[in-house]
Amino acid sequence: MKLSIHIIYDRIISSDSYIIASKNVYFNLQGVRIYSESSSILSKDLIYIIKPNQLASITSDTNLNFICLGNIDKSLINDKWSIIILPSNDDVDDLLEKVQAIFEEYNEWISDINNSIFKEDSLQSILDKGSIYLKNPVALFDNLQGLLLKTSNLNLNNLDPIWSYVLNKGYSFKEAESDFLEQKVRKSHSPFYYISPGRFRDINRLIAPIMVKDLYFGVIAMTDLYSPISKSEYANLCLLQEIIENALKINNPYFSHSEAPWYMYQLINKNYVDHSVVSHHLGLRGRKVDDKYFLWCFSPSEKIIAENFNIQSYLHHISKLFESSIVFCHDNMILVCDYNLNNCEDKYFRDMVLDLLSRTGFRVSTSMVFSSIFEIGYAFNQCLITNDFYEKKDTQIISFNEIYFDYILTTIEKNTELDVLVTPKIRNLNPKDPYGRDLLLSLQAFITNGKSITSTAKTLNVHRHTVVYRLNNIKKITEIDFDKLDEDTMLQLYLSCRILLRNS
Repeated sequence: MKLSIHIIYDRIISSDSYIIASKNVYFNLQGVRIYSESSSILSKDLIYIIKPNQLASITSDTNLNFICLGNIDKSLINDKWSIIILPSNDDVDDLLEKVQAIFEEYNEWISDINNSIFKEDSLQSILDKGSIYLKNPVALFDNLQGLLLKTSNLNLNNLDPIWSYVLNKGYSFKEAESDFLEQKVRKSHSPFYYISPGRFRDINRLIAPIMVKDLYFGVIAMTDLYSPISKSEYANLCLLQEIIENALKINNPYFSHSEAPWYMYQLINKNYVDHSVVSHHLGLRGRKVDDKYFLWCFSPSEKIIAENFNIQSYLHHISKLFESSIVFCHDNMILVCDYNLNNCEDKYFRDMVLDLLSRTGFRVSTSMVFSSIFEIGYAFNQCLITNDFYEKKDTQIISFNEIYFDYILTTIEKNTELDVLVTPKIRNLNPKDPYGRDLLLSLQAFITNGKSITSTAKTLNVHRHTVVYRLNNIKKITEIDFDKLDEDTMLQLYLSCRILLRNS
């Protein structure tokens, strides 16, 4: 392997040493030699140990690398040369042995890591091995800024605000200049320095984009937690970047099992699958055919799709959120067969999903609850209907139940005027009048709550006496006897309320 001169400098540095080199970090050195005046051609792949008088006599205009044992007039140094100056070191043989040992050590190191990659060792093990020359800890994030792995040398008792935030939340915070940062990581493969514009302004970071099979996967990120970020640190992070990319190409645990299982694909498309086959596959996941579930459908925004989109790269983060569910990709969407029915109403869980949506640009819809996996095709179509019907761009979770009646009314409206369907008895409740609107909302809530005064009051967030007062007024205006409402009449009244409120 080839090393950067900055890596060598960091390993042989002394109190009075310094380096003259390009601002860019190049990996161009594969060995060391003692300079000999008899050498007619010098190699750009080697770093030469040389004395000042010898260096002053060289006239080559090519890119060369030296370790100079003693001070030299900087005006004699060619701009294309990279030089480590060691004023107090004059032991050529000892220095040669030290630098040779650095090359040998790095070669053994990369050989050991390659063996780990081909043996399919865990990514955590490879990350730890790949970080041994870094003075600061690093973390691997996916393309949603979600924390995947961190190096094991992190001292939890000595964290900066960024590390504290990441470990507490499980993801990196959203940058104030997120658009700039997002473009930077997606368009530039080289690691880059970054200072947050907000509350973490004083913390220096080094961010290395991770590409897998030419697709953006995420980043490796570092802060100057223990030591200033030097050129040597930059060079070693470049090597780690390459190591992680190679590991993910060969064995990527975050891309595995991403496509829809065969039986799920068949069921979603309403094709026949033998009951015993489905039962067997669900059993492997600890599920039964008749377990109750509902479906989440995560679909990407047009903005994401336009930016070298790869649905699989988002799968791991969503799978991590829905740990007890069946999560898979289907038709450029991520579907979650969720058996935890409490997730429908759990505010804490919904907030986590909303946070995910705000960081990704995804939109999400949910189906009704179903009692058989054989009905997942209906659940999927409900999600598609919800996505198509609800076109607002704001971040929220939209349930098929929420758009159910509006969707039905919109469908009916294509063939007839909705006003025709309004029950004559409630036409006198004017939805354009504020009080008339309150009466319609109260009647609607009264019907959906099974004619329960208490539940209606809770739904409307008013006192039950207010509900009674409004119902009495509705009786006077419409002459409806609430004690004699059959199911058909209740449905007609409910639809009439929806139509009047919708038209207003």
